[in-house]
Amino acid sequence: MSALRLLLLVVFCGLAAAARAQADARPHAAKATSSDTVAPAFTQVPEARLTVDYGTRFTLEVKVTGTPAPTLQWRKGSKNLPGQTGPTFVIDPLALTDSGTYSVVATNAAGVATASTQVVVVVPPPVIPEIPSNLKTGSDVNISLTGGRPVPYSLSLKATGLPSGLVIGVVYAYDGGIYGTLTAKPGVANITVWNQVGNTKSESRVLSFPIAPFPPALVGEYEAMPGPSVKITIKTTAEARFTGRMVSSTPGSFGDIALKGVLTLKDGDRRAEGFQYNRRAGYADRDVYVTIADSSRGGPALDVAIISMGSGFSGKGVRLAGAAPTPESVSAYTLLLVDPVSLYPAKAHPLGYAWATATINGAGTLSLAGQAADGAKITATASLGTDNIYRIFSRPYPKLVSTYLGGTLRLAPRPGAPAQRHADPSSPASIRWAKFYINETPTGTNYPGGFGPVTLTARLEPWVKPTATAPLPDLLGLPASDRFSVAIEGTGLANIPTDPFGAALPQILQMDSKSIISVVSSASPPNASLFSAKVNPANGKVTGSFTLKAIPPVALRKVAYEGVLLQPAPGDETALVGGGFFRLPVPGTSKKDPVLSGKIEFTTP
Repeated sequence: MSALRLLLLVVFCGLAAAARAQADARPHAAKATSSDTVAPAFTQVPEARLTVDYGTRFTLEVKVTGTPAPTLQWRKGSKNLPGQTGPTFVIDPLALTDSGTYSVVATNAAGVATASTQVVVVVPPPVIPEIPSNLKTGSDVNISLTGGRPVPYSLSLKATGLPSGLVIGVVYAYDGGIYGTLTAKPGVANITVWNQVGNTKSESRVLSFPIAPFPPALVGEYEAMPGPSVKITIKTTAEARFTGRMVSSTPGSFGDIALKGVLTLKDGDRRAEGFQYNRRAGYADRDVYVTIADSSRGGPALDVAIISMGSGFSGKGVRLAGAAPTPESVSAYTLLLVDPVSLYPAKAHPLGYAWATATINGAGTLSLAGQAADGAKITATASLGTDNIYRIFSRPYPKLVSTYLGGTLRLAPRPGAPAQRHADPSSPASIRWAKFYINETPTGTNYPGGFGPVTLTARLEPWVKPTATAPLPDLLGLPASDRFSVAIEGTGLANIPTDPFGAALPQILQMDSKSIISVVSSASPPNASLFSAKVNPANGKVTGSFTLKAIPPVALRKVAYEGVLLQPAPGDETALVGGGFFRLPVPGTSKKDPVLSGKIEFTTP
């Protein structure tokens, strides 16, 4: 072999060895088998490390070249992911267990190529929005912590330091955050919030915002009376809460219930609204809606609606005054409920004056204690509203659900004594009186069949205890003769000459300076009925009796009566100075039979 040929052979062998060494240096590519094949090569791969949020949609994508077209297989760790053979790999939604190393292997006849990335799934922290700057105790709070994104399944919102009235959680799939009505005291609220999946927590964030006071104009005591058979009292506090009580004797109603709830500010903080759902066994459902408004800014003071099954009733009330309008109004009073104009047969409801002694204390609270015209007890307390109205509610028949004596007493300055207050007789207040039986057995001996409602007119006048310098005849406005008239009437009995019993009953009475009442008559004897009257000078209560003569076959009977005297205002032209009722046993009946009532009335001549 020539030297030249030997040299060429050595050069060729060296080039071949270099080519083989270069091919062996490619770890992820197969050796080409022919000039028509090209090993796989990636032109686009994910980043080497990715941190992604739990619950989101996650995508890995690659682009690869090679001849023939490479096949792809996605892996997690060393395991193939079934069905994942395309250039795009999707997980939706991401779970915490989806953290790991993901790779994609590209293969063709010319070789193999691999691309990989490390994926870390984390719980994202809450999205902190701009915090409102005008929050008050009573504000309706709804602070979203999701940034408007869907809330992933199993993700919980957590918090510490939540002010009273607020909660944190997910309401709807796209609505999660802090919400509720603030009932916290004024100050600065610092709330630490985070998201959590299982035991894995996100980073924490802090929300800080000031809380201004609940509007003072909405704090107080309020009262409403939708009707004479329903009375509602409400007390609001600076913590945006309300408490109270609703008493009701409406036929088929629910009786008494306690009220308690939270008030939410509305309408530029001029109003506060509350709600209570009520259910009571044996009665229809009733929901109570309360609206308190700042009356100094043109709104109603109180609006209470009781709604059931698409129908109901509502009543507007007022803030309670909290004190008597003047010191002179703090005194004793007497009350007469004037006998109604009868729209029924004479025996259908009690006849006569219901009466009560009364006091107004230094807080303006009116307390009543007396009896209705059939002897049923009247007891009630009421607070004075800023409209100078007392709202009265009483149950004369406590064993019956649907009975009441209720309505309003409007106070007005007394003519001739404007510092004092009374129920103006020229604008009489309306009181309604009813005795119903609803799925109940009639009870009692007086009007057991029930009655009403009937309307009574109220007379409330201050009672001044008589003294030597201001004797009772003067306080009653009696004429110089100290004489006044008495009328006795009811159920066929009257003190008129044409009545079988009337000739013996008195018509004119006289009171001396010691409040002793005597009968004035020219008949002989002047007091055949043994009429008597005794006055309690401390409170104006009057009690007495008279005797009905025997008219066969009816035996002689003694009839008791009771009532109060009225000290009318100067210039009062009604002439009424007292009244009450008597109960008249029906001749020929037993003690278990009904006892009818009648009227006794005292007037100036």
